[in-house]
Order: sequence, then C-alpha cells, then structure tokens
Amino acid sequence: WRNVTRNVVIGNYGGVKEVDNDDGSLFYRIHSNFNVYGYSQKFNCGGIQSFNNVKAFVTCGGVTYGYYYNAGCLTSNQVYEPNLWHNDILISGVKGSLPYRRSWHSDNEGHDWDKTQVFNNTLYLHPSQEAMVSDVDTMTSVTLTEFQKSGNDPGTVQIQQIPSSADIVKWGRERLGVFEPVL
Repeated sequence: WRNVTRNVVIGNYGGVKEVDNDDGSLFYRIHSNFNVYGYSQKFNCGGIQSFNNVKAFVTCGGVTYGYYYNAGCLTSNQVYEPNLWHNDILISGVKGSLPYRRSWHSDNEGHDWDKTQVFNNTLYLHPSQEAMVSDVDTMTSVTLTEFQKSGNDPGTVQIQQIPSSADIVKWGRERLGVFEPVL
C-alpha cells in the first residue's frame, strides 16, 4: 500500500484534481489530508481507500455525468481490492446540487458495494442544496436522501449549513496532527 497522508493540497490556478487515482492506480490509502477546492479526490479502480480527510469547497467533478467518486472496477471479475470511502468531511463549493458520488451496485458475486464501501461521511451543503448520486447503468441521478432509503451509504449525513472558516481550519489541523498554529 502507498499512503498519501498529512498533506495540505490546494487546487488553485486550474489545478482541480488534488489526488487523482482514476488511471488504474491500485493500493493507495488517502487519509488525514486537508484538500481545498476542485474535485479534491478522484478514484476509479479498486484498491483505493479514502478516510479521515477534510475536503473543503469541493466541486466533486460536476461536469455533465462525470461524478468522480466511483469504483468502476468493483463490478469487474478482475477486481483486486474494493474501494473504501468513509469518515471524510466534504464542504460544498458549488451552487445548485452537489454531485456527490456514483452508485456502485453489486458485483456478480452479490457484494452490495453501496451498503458496505461508502459510509459515515459528513457533507456540509448550502441551505436547500442536495447531494446527488448518479447511476451509471440508468444514466439517472437521485438525491442522497432517496438513495439512502434502501440502506445505501449508511451513516452519511447532510448538514445544510457551510461551517465557519475557523471550524474548517480546525478540522484540517486535527487531520494533519497540527494543534498549535504554525508561525
């Protein structure tokens, strides 16, 4: 496993993919980072784990149908290790609905990835904003609230309020293990 941990990454000047693992990268643990702007993280194949990150003011892709938090390899018989995404904080950086993730469905062996591999994330949204889940099979989208009615993405919550900058920086410091201001 390769660890990408305890980094501050800011997607400015057109840089939008702070951690980009959709090129067939396998066996990465992306944890305890503070990412600001852009997609924050993009992963597609198996063997990518994302946890304990703060992803602030993210756009999560949002281009046409391309919601970038997905696990495209999970439905393949050649999967090595399923993706895992949990205990992250996402703070919306878009107006309108937030493209949160893709539905992963089940594989040929009956693993229901939507119920076991993505859970306990906290999404901070603008008032009346909804997080959306896309379905690559039907080319449709549903709200996360509707998606969770079937037991998918358990424990993930949506809070319709953007936290203060002080709270966001505090959470980032906690993830990085930096508790005193650096001068």
